[in-house]
Amino acid sequence: MKLKGLVILLFLPYFGFSQSPDLFGYWKLYEIQIGGVTYHPSEEGGEAQNIFLEIRYDDEFNTTVCKTLSTLITMYNGEESFTVSNYTESGEICDFTENQVFETLYFDTFLKSNLPSNTYPYNIVQIDPPPNELELYNSDGDVAIFFESFLGISNHDVSSSISLFPNPIRNVLNILTQETITKVIFYDVIGKKLLTVIKDFEQIDLTNLPKGLLLVEITTEKGKLTEKVVKQ
Repeated sequence: MKLKGLVILLFLPYFGFSQSPDLFGYWKLYEIQIGGVTYHPSEEGGEAQNIFLEIRYDDEFNTTVCKTLSTLITMYNGEESFTVSNYTESGEICDFTENQVFETLYFDTFLKSNLPSNTYPYNIVQIDPPPNELELYNSDGDVAIFFESFLGISNHDVSSSISLFPNPIRNVLNILTQETITKVIFYDVIGKKLLTVIKDFEQIDLTNLPKGLLLVEITTEKGKLTEKVVKQ
């Protein structure tokens, strides 16, 4: 009887690990609302106008203004909230005072205000057409609003006839289609071109590409398709 009880206890923690698959990927910060006041990322100097939150399939949580704040998600509480471990900071401070102020509001006042509980309720708003919206809350009721980061909207005539697999990817992406493909381009989430493929589209070796979210732009004779894939 004691052994059975021990087995049950060992498995109990895993019941909390249920999450929305839409949470994973890159989200661009639009605004934070703290104490009823709205703040937007500063465009001063161009060093902090594109602020991204990355939530990875391996449970890494990273967000960057000038410095980067990183942690691990330790528990998913259904599709309503998640809990993270302690934060680590890396990188250099912003050069401009306005950006330093915003980074402090976002990192210290919004994100770190949840210590020691570190649990964030969230809501994903499905928008048609995309991008979707992520509302992330702290324990004070403040909210950060993000929009899903992507390059473009798919041509629906093309998307219905092209299959990409597996996803997530380890090294090779397979493309299955009857369409005539002329070019495939891989980008990172901020639009930097990583790889251009002009032949042998059925199997594409991605060994040398970085891990994380990739955007795949497929050009065919009927139009273009942009899809998100995750490289592990």
